[in-house]
Amino acid sequence: MYYTIEHDTGQDTFRPKILILDENPACSEFFRVHLSMAFPNTEIVVSNHPNASPGFDVYFINNQLNQKSTPEGELVHEIKEQSPQSLVVCLCPSLNQKRDSSDYIRKGFNLVYDAQNPENSQSARGIIKEYFNVISRNPKISILH
Repeated sequence: MYYTIEHDTGQDTFRPKILILDENPACSEFFRVHLSMAFPNTEIVVSNHPNASPGFDVYFINNQLNQKSTPEGELVHEIKEQSPQSLVVCLCPSLNQKRDSSDYIRKGFNLVYDAQNPENSQSARGIIKEYFNVISRNPKISILH
């Protein structure tokens, strides 16, 4: 977890960390800007290579990058093994909501996010915001697993 100290009040302030994993730098930058507006008090890190770096609260993974990450396409499982309390979100370039969502959940993702039309992912944003609220009160809690 990442915490900052507010010097005015002396209170700890929770600041969630997000990691975006997308091999396309233009797409990852667009998505970083989108997420910084959707979740203004977060630290957002972008990586254009598959990695399961621990210490993040939410991982957004481009589905193609997940499939290329290992011979079995198991980046999502590696992250969940290292950081079971974290949310792992599939960034889907095109989304058939009914068919694709259930396929990605079966692959181990907690949520599916429409990368082409982020405004279509309002319910996913709501779940992530609620997750941030829960872990800000108790950083050791694990939900949705």
